[in-house]
Amino acid sequence: MWVRLLSIFTLLMGLMLFVCKVPTPPPGPENSFIALEFKSASGKITKDTLTDTVGMQVKICMIHNLTQYIDNSTLRITKGTDFNEMYSIKSFTKQVDTIYYPIMFSVPGIYAVSLTGYIEGKPSILNGTITILDREQTSQNHKPVITLLKETIIGVGQELVLPVTATDPDANQNVTLNVVQKPESATFNANQFKWTPVMADTGSVTIIFKATDNGSPSLSTADSCVIVVNATSVNRAPKWRIDTLQRSAQPESLFSLDVSDYCSDPDNDTMTFSLLPQAPAKDSIINKLYQLTPDISDTGVHLIPVIATDPSGLSDTLTLELTISKVIISKPDLVPPVIVLRSPLKDTTITADSCEVTVTCVDDSGCSVKGYRDGVAFDMKKSSSGANLWTGMAKGITAGSYSTIKIVAEDLSAAKNRDSVSVKIKYDNDNTGPVITRLSPMDSVVTTNESSFLITVKCIDPSGIAAVKAVMGSKTFTGSRGSDNSWAVAITELAYAANTVALTATDSSYQKNSTTISFKISRDSTILDAEPPTILKIEGPESGSRVKDAKGNLSFTIKDYSGVDSVWWTLNDEFVATVPSSGEDKYTISYTLSDYGKHNIKVFAKDKSVAGNKQPQTVTLNYNTEPSSITLTAPLNGATDVSTSPTFKWSGGDDTDGEAVTFTVNYGLSQSSLSSTAIVTGKTATIKSPLVYAKTYYWQVTATSSSSTYPDRIQSEVNSFTTNGSLPVISSQPKSQTVNEDQSVSFSVSATGFGDISYQWQENGTDISGQTAATFTISTATTDKSGKKYTCVVKNEVGEVISDAAILTVNELDKYKITYNDNYATAHNAPVEETYKKGEKATIKAPPSTMTRTGCNPCTEWCLNWNCGTTYKGGESVTMSSDIILSAHWQVAVVFVNGTSQSTINTDVGTALGNSFPANPPDGTTQRFDGWYNGTTKITNATKFESGMTVTAKWIQRFKVTYDLDGGDGTSVPGPTYYDGNSTVTVISSTGITKDGFTFNGWKNSSGSAVSGSFTITSDVTLIAQWQENTPPQCEIMPSTGTVYVPACYDEPMTVQLSCSNANARFTYEWWYDMMGNVAAVVNGVEGWSGQGTNKCIPAHWPGMAVWCIVKDQYGRTFESGKWTVNPCEGQNP
Repeated sequence: MWVRLLSIFTLLMGLMLFVCKVPTPPPGPENSFIALEFKSASGKITKDTLTDTVGMQVKICMIHNLTQYIDNSTLRITKGTDFNEMYSIKSFTKQVDTIYYPIMFSVPGIYAVSLTGYIEGKPSILNGTITILDREQTSQNHKPVITLLKETIIGVGQELVLPVTATDPDANQNVTLNVVQKPESATFNANQFKWTPVMADTGSVTIIFKATDNGSPSLSTADSCVIVVNATSVNRAPKWRIDTLQRSAQPESLFSLDVSDYCSDPDNDTMTFSLLPQAPAKDSIINKLYQLTPDISDTGVHLIPVIATDPSGLSDTLTLELTISKVIISKPDLVPPVIVLRSPLKDTTITADSCEVTVTCVDDSGCSVKGYRDGVAFDMKKSSSGANLWTGMAKGITAGSYSTIKIVAEDLSAAKNRDSVSVKIKYDNDNTGPVITRLSPMDSVVTTNESSFLITVKCIDPSGIAAVKAVMGSKTFTGSRGSDNSWAVAITELAYAANTVALTATDSSYQKNSTTISFKISRDSTILDAEPPTILKIEGPESGSRVKDAKGNLSFTIKDYSGVDSVWWTLNDEFVATVPSSGEDKYTISYTLSDYGKHNIKVFAKDKSVAGNKQPQTVTLNYNTEPSSITLTAPLNGATDVSTSPTFKWSGGDDTDGEAVTFTVNYGLSQSSLSSTAIVTGKTATIKSPLVYAKTYYWQVTATSSSSTYPDRIQSEVNSFTTNGSLPVISSQPKSQTVNEDQSVSFSVSATGFGDISYQWQENGTDISGQTAATFTISTATTDKSGKKYTCVVKNEVGEVISDAAILTVNELDKYKITYNDNYATAHNAPVEETYKKGEKATIKAPPSTMTRTGCNPCTEWCLNWNCGTTYKGGESVTMSSDIILSAHWQVAVVFVNGTSQSTINTDVGTALGNSFPANPPDGTTQRFDGWYNGTTKITNATKFESGMTVTAKWIQRFKVTYDLDGGDGTSVPGPTYYDGNSTVTVISSTGITKDGFTFNGWKNSSGSAVSGSFTITSDVTLIAQWQENTPPQCEIMPSTGTVYVPACYDEPMTVQLSCSNANARFTYEWWYDMMGNVAAVVNGVEGWSGQGTNKCIPAHWPGMAVWCIVKDQYGRTFESGKWTVNPCEGQNP
C-alpha cells in the first residue's frame, strides 16, 4: 500500500512539474518513514494485529521509505520472559525497501511486536501484536512430550537443580508430571528436580519422569536423565539469569552497568567478565562494570556479547542490547526483574528455626521484593548500600522437614512483571548421638581362633543412621545396613593377641552426631585344637601322574596353629625317613623309584597340640619311560640334488620299558604341513610316487608307543632336502612396445633349462587362451590394451618362472566420422552417424527405402561431401582419412514424350540436363519441332529440375510460299519455302527480277490481291509476279542543249530544267560532265527528284565544259538529254 501511495504521490508531483514548471527539491528526511504489516499463513495482510495458529508460518512485513535517511532498524518479538527474538537491518539496497521476516510459533499466546527505525538518529517506533492460538482439539488423543536434559555430570556434595517440563500437543489438555525413579534423598517439586549426592551415590544414576494427560483415553509418556556422580566436585559454568538485557544510552553521555547483578556461579567461583572485540569499539568492562561513552556515529542498536568466565575457563554469554539514541526511547517494560539468590545458594539444613535469605534484584523500572516461607509472607528489605541487595528473615521453620522459601520480585512498571527464586531449608535440631546395642558378640570381650570376626550391632537415631564404621589400629572397616536397624562389620586380619576395635555410628542429622563403643577380640589357635596340620603340595609331580625319571623331589607346605611337631614319609608303605623343615613351613623329600609301574609316597605331619593331631597325604606316581629321541640320518639335513625317489633312514626311538613302538614318516613341501606319508620298513621308509623336481621337502619321523595307558608320541626334528632339477632360465625377456592402434605387435621370450619347457602368456596376470608359444602376437592392437602388462609363465617339470612385464602402449588413431545427411528428405530416416579410426575401411550403408523425398526417385547412392561427382552405394568401402559427409543423391526422372514414343532421363535434383538434353527431332515438311514443354513452360537444357516431370514435344504447322514469276526471270527468287503457321512472311524484293520489255510491278496472291511487305501466313500461298510493259521517260529540256552562257558573272551558276513524265514513274537524275576529255559523273551530282520541274544549277568554272543528264525511272528506263556547253559571260576571265 505504501508503495502504491508513493507511486500516486510521484505521479501528482510530476503533473505539478509539468503544469507549473517549477523545479521541486528532492524529498528530505521529513518524508522518510517506516511501516509495519502482518501476513498470515493463508496470505491475508493486516495492520497492527494478527491472529494465527501454532505451527503455521506467518510473516512480518517491514516497509522502509527513503532508506538513504534511515540509519538502521530493529524488529523485536517478545512474550514476557518466555520468548525474545530480534532482527536488525543495518543497510538497504533500494529507495523503498520491503522486507518480510518469516517466523513460526510453537507455543500459543500473545506476542508483542516492535519495529524501531532510526531516521537520522531519531527513533520512530511502531507496535503491534500477534495472537497465536492453539490447534483445534482433534478426536484422537496424543501423548504428552517431556523436555529435559538427557545427561549431566555432578560431584559429591554439589546440588543439582534439573528443570523438567511437559507439554501436550492437544489443545486444552492438562499434564501431570511425576518422577517415578529417583534417589531417596532427591526431591521433585514445581517441575524442579533437586538432589545433592553423597559418596555412596558415585557412579551412574538414572532418573525417570512420567507425564500423563487428562485426555480420553488418558495417555502417558516417560523419559529419563542419566546423572553421572563423580567422587570429586565437578566444576560448573557460570549462569546468566537472562539471555538478553536491553538498555538505552545517549550519545556523548557515559553509560555504566554492573553486569554481576545478572550472573551467578553455582560453585560460588569468582567470575571474570569480558567483551568480544566488536563495535562499538570504545566500550570496556573493568572487573564487573561495563562502561561506554558513545559518539553520535554509534546511534542505533548494538548487540554486545558479555562473557562470564570461571577460573577453570567455563563460560556463559549474555547479549547486551544497547540502543543509542539522541532521545530517550519510551517503550513499555515487558521484561521481568532479574533476581539472583545469594544466600543460601542451595537447599540446606540449619540448626535453628529461622534463616536469613539474601537476593539481588535488578530492573530498569525499579522493583519490590517479598519473601514467602511455605506460603507465609515475610518482609525483604533493600540494603542501604544501594547495591540491589535485599535481605529477609524466614522464621517458624518446622523441625525435621524441608520448608520452601520463595522470593518474589515485581518491577514497578505498568506491566508489573514478576520473577521468583526458591530454595528448600530443613530445620534439624538433633544433637544426640545414635543408640548402639551389641548383638554379636553381646559382650565387649571375645576370643576366637579365626583370623576374622563379624560384629553385629543395632543402631537407632531419630535422624537416621548415615554410616557405621570400625577401626582396628590403622585399619578401617565399613559396616553394611541390614534389617531392623541392624549393621554388620567384618573385622579381618586379627593378630594372635588381644585386638581392640572401636565401632562408631553417625546419624544423618545436620550435626552428624556420633556414638562409639569398643570391642576386644583375642585370637588363640590352641583352644580346643582338634584340627590336624594342613599339608599342601607345592612342588613336584601331581598325585596319579606319570613320571618318566626314576628320581625326583616333592615339596610341601605344612602348617598348624599349634605348630608342627614332626614330618616323615613312606614309599609303598615302607618307612623311608623323617623330613626336616627347610624354613617357612616347607618340607622336601627326594625319592628314587627302582621299578617301572605304580608307587605310593605318603607324607605324615603331627602338630604340637595336646591331642597330637596327625595328618597323612598320599602322592601316587606312575613310573613309565617314553621312546628315546630320534635322529634322522638320510637324506642329510639340507642335502641337495636328492633323487625324486629317496629312501628315508633314522636311528633311535626305542622304548626302554619294553613297550612296542610304531614309526611314521611324514613329508611335504611345507614345514607346517607334512601331509604325505612314506612306507615304513624297520627304520627306513620309501615313498609311493616320485617327488617334484627341484623342490625343497621337509620330513619328520614319529615314534608312537603301543601302551594304551601312555601312548607316547615322540617326534624327530624336521629336516629338509632339495630334489634334483632346476627351474627354467629366461635368457631373453619380452620388451615393452609402442604401436599405433590396429597395428600388430609381438612379444617374445627365450628360456633354457631342465626338461621340457612350456610357455603361457598372461595379460595383467591372467592367462591368455591359446597363447602357449615363445612368441605372442596381437594381430590388431586396440586402445583398451594400452597400459596392459604382458608376462610369460615359463614352466618345466621343476616349476615355473615369470618373465619381466612388457608394457604395451597403443597410440590411439585419429577418429573420423561418416555423417549421413538425408539432403532435404521428406521422410527423415538417414542412417546414424558412425565413427571410424584413421585408415580403417568403412562400409557404406545403403540408403534406406524409408528415406524419401517428394518428387524424387528412390535414393540408391550417396554423394561425397555434397559433391555428387563422387558417389557411393551401399556396401562399398572407403578408407577413412578425414570426416566424411554423405548426402543423399536425389535424382528426378524427366520423361520426354513425342507422340507415341517416349524416353526417360534421370538427373540430379536441382540441376539442368545440359549436354544430356535429347537432340531435337527433325522437322517435317509441313511441321517444325518447336521444343519440349511442361504445360506452357518450355524446357531447355538449362532448366533445373526440383522434381520429376513429363515433358511433351511441341510441333508447329508449316505453310508453303511459292513465287510465280509469270514468265519473268530472277535468280534471287527462292523456290517453294515453308513458314510456321501464323508467322510473318516478308515478301522478297524485286531485285534481280526481270522480264524483257516489262517492268516488275509487285505480287498478287491467287485471289488477285496485291501482296507486299509482309503478311501472316495461315495456309499455303502462291505469289504471282505482276509486270508492266516498259515506256521510257519523256522529258522536256529548257533551255535546249547547246552552248549555255552563264547569265551573270564568272562562277555564277546557270539553271537548266528537265521536265519528265511517265505514269507511276519515279525518276533519278545522273549529271555528267566532259572537261577537256575527262568524262565523269558530277561529284554529288546524282540526285533524285520526284515530280516535274526538276532544276539543276550548272556552274561555270571552266569554259567549254560539256554537261548532260541521264534520267532513269524505277524500271530502269532512261532518257538522255543533249549536252550543254558552258561558256562564261563576256569580259570575264576564267
